[in-house]
Formats: sequence, C-alpha cells, structure tokens
Amino acid sequence: MKRVVIKIEKVKGTRGYRYTLACNQCRKELKIRGSSYKKGKGLFCSKRCRSKNKKWREKLSQSLKDGFKKGRIHPRGMLGKIAWNKGKKNPRWKRENNPNWNNGSTFEEYGDGFTRKLKEKIVDRDNHRCRECGANNCKLVVHHIDYDKKNNKTENLITLCRSCHSKTNFNRKDWENYFKALNLNYDICRPSAIDKTDEAGDKKPLR
Repeated sequence: MKRVVIKIEKVKGTRGYRYTLACNQCRKELKIRGSSYKKGKGLFCSKRCRSKNKKWREKLSQSLKDGFKKGRIHPRGMLGKIAWNKGKKNPRWKRENNPNWNNGSTFEEYGDGFTRKLKEKIVDRDNHRCRECGANNCKLVVHHIDYDKKNNKTENLITLCRSCHSKTNFNRKDWENYFKALNLNYDICRPSAIDKTDEAGDKKPLR
C-alpha cells in the first residue's frame, strides 16, 4: 500500500523535514516527521480509518494466516484453537484425589440460623471491615471459622473481604487456629459496646 504525499517541508532551524500526506481511507491531511515517514507511518490518520480500509484488512488477514503456517501464535492467544484438555477429565484431581477436597462441604446447606440479620450483626460487630486486611470499601462476607456451616455461633463467625475469603480454601487448619486466636483477642481487647458520651454530650453507639 502506497502513501499519498502532498508536500514536503523543511523544518526551520533543523535538518529535518515535515511530510504532509493524505489518509488512504478518508483523504484527510495529516502531518508527520521525517523519522516517522522513514518507519513507514502515514498511511492513515487514525486507527478507525485503518480498521475500515479493505486493503489493510486483507493484508493483515493474509499475514496472520502466513504466520499460522509457520507455527506462530495468534496475538490474542488461543483464539480459534481448541484447548488440549477440552472434553477431557483428569481423575487424578477429582474429589478425594484433590488436595483441597473437604468431604464435599461446598454442597452442604447452611444452618437455619445463618440469616441476613445474623450476617449484618457480625459485619456491624467487626466495624464493617475485613478482619484480615482491614479493607472496608469492598464486598464483605461472613466466614465460618471452623468451616462448619451449621455452627452459627457469633464466636465462630468473622468478617472477611472476598479476596481474603478465597485464601481460606487452602491450609484450612492454619486459618482456623489463626482466626480463633484473632477472635479471642478481639473480644478481650474490644471495648464494651455500650453508649459512650462524646465531648458535646451527645450519646453515640460505640462499634
């Protein structure tokens, strides 16, 4: 594809040149430096015009096809290819053979006491923050410390963000011991949740 050069101007005070060209798609004028011209730029005024140009699309398509024949990978990864493991099942990582298997606890139902009201109470107790990282501007979830979905005692529940909650699927025993100690220390050090009078004399609930 050839470039349409309208005029060439010498830049004052330098040894360089400025090229004025016409876009191959919309015929709009565009100016580029001499160094850019040497690199082959100046065919189109924008990416939109380049994508609309039929000759450019055909050239790009052909170069990609030639690249596939030589064994190159598509710039978008596996686009147009079938994954090697599609439709195949690996029995080595199924159920009991998976190191993260926990006797199918994912499919167990939560106890009747695990209600929205209880979750709000736990989140309010933890001051609407993740107890692990301290984040408060994200989605918060209530986690069962001993991984027993039917044990809905307040000392067995803790507020976590989604990121920290996903980490608890690994090394469960370590996380369980860690959160138990964290909850115990929190209950000891936490001030009593009674109304506290501020300097102005108004009463505000302490969280």
